[in-house]
Amino acid sequence: MSRSFIDRFFVLSFFYLLIFLLTIESSAQATTLPPREQLFASAEETMLSAMKNKAEIYSPNSFSNAMEYYNDAKKAYQNGDDLSDIEESLGKSLSYFEKAAKQAILASDYFSQTISAREDCLRVDGPTYEIEKWNNAEQLFQKAAGDLEDGDKEDAKEKSEETEKLYREIELFSIQSRYLQNVWSLLEKADDMGVKKYAPATYEKARKLAEQAASLFRKNRYDKKEAPDLADQATYEIKHAIHLYQKIKQMEEKDQPIETVILSMEDSIRKIASEVDIHPRFDQGVGPPTEIIIDTIGKLKKTNHVLSQEIEDVKNEYFKNLAQKDTEIYNFQNQILKMNDQLTRLSSTKNKLQSKVEKERSRQKKLTRIGLLFSPAEAKVLLDGEKVIIRLHGLSFPIGKAVIEPQYFNLLSRTISAIDEFPGCVITIEGHTDSRGSDQVNQTLSEERAKAVTEYIVSNSTISAERIQDVGYGEARPIASNENSEGQAMNRRIDVIIQPSK
Repeated sequence: MSRSFIDRFFVLSFFYLLIFLLTIESSAQATTLPPREQLFASAEETMLSAMKNKAEIYSPNSFSNAMEYYNDAKKAYQNGDDLSDIEESLGKSLSYFEKAAKQAILASDYFSQTISAREDCLRVDGPTYEIEKWNNAEQLFQKAAGDLEDGDKEDAKEKSEETEKLYREIELFSIQSRYLQNVWSLLEKADDMGVKKYAPATYEKARKLAEQAASLFRKNRYDKKEAPDLADQATYEIKHAIHLYQKIKQMEEKDQPIETVILSMEDSIRKIASEVDIHPRFDQGVGPPTEIIIDTIGKLKKTNHVLSQEIEDVKNEYFKNLAQKDTEIYNFQNQILKMNDQLTRLSSTKNKLQSKVEKERSRQKKLTRIGLLFSPAEAKVLLDGEKVIIRLHGLSFPIGKAVIEPQYFNLLSRTISAIDEFPGCVITIEGHTDSRGSDQVNQTLSEERAKAVTEYIVSNSTISAERIQDVGYGEARPIASNENSEGQAMNRRIDVIIQPSK
């Protein structure tokens, strides 16, 4: 084995070993990179936000820079480059995407009229009809957005206005094309055929209708009725003109005499006449037979109208009788339902009356028991609908005070017993004074006395404070004259109002 061979062997071995080690190093480095979804998440989320705001249109420079750095990061990740380089590219990408998104929002306000024109143009498929002009408009719009992005508002405005004009031109052309493209094509075809020579009146009528439609579209491009109708009429008339041209041309080529045309026309009229049992004569031309046919058709229409009316009357009469029978059956069924309902109500009324009687009987017993708790000098028991009022005119307070004296404890205990006759009831304690003293003093005194009674009842019973409300009315609700001492004594009172539960 020669020395050179051994040298080459070692050199090759070292070379392959070096490649192997580099591969292992690259692989090891790649495995240390975070998952792509985690690393690119923030940049991609911001990119989607920018694209949602159409930043690629309204902020082309920043968006382009952002995409360049994003693609650099993507390529670096695929190659397993250093993490710091990838993060640096993503950071710059994120920054430009954010800038592009903000700029896009500003641009959408600044270019609002141009954007509106662009959207209207897209709505009518403008790029389909004027692709070259559309591309020019898009390029100009991007330049306007770039100027605005660079702070050159004057140039941006000028380009924006020019772009808006282009979009509106494309929009108008698209709308006209949608309705008039067919008629213009037919007119062009008719011109090539020489239709105007053989059917000039019909040809001119078609052209005028098409021009009127185009004029109306220019005045109101969103017209949905008049201009489209004129376009349809123009289409019909140019097709009619082409048909006339073909027929006349055919006659000319076959050298058909005029007599053949007239006889053909008479034959068509004869076929129509035969359908209404008329045998026309053409010795005075087609006018008289045509008039006879028109007159006959008019009479048939009148007869048909009369017959239709008679049929309608018979039908209405039939349905009227049917409806009447249905009404009678319905009324009968309704009477049965009413009778059943009356029986149900009577039964319910009976049960309610029984319940009411029992309830009233129970209430009278309660009122009797309550009445026996007090002497006439202590209290008076009154009824106000469902409410029971215990007027404690026997409960007195020291002059100008709201202190309950011990001699009245027994009276209030019996009042508690009266309240207990109505489990779950709601109680209102009302304080009242006579008219002596000032309004404010009397109002305050009445409130304090009502509160004192409430506190006594709550403290000496199982009645919860939530069921009791106390209120003072001062001298506002007298029940007797304040001009004498007897009336004043009656007006100085505590009313216990019991509202039984349902």
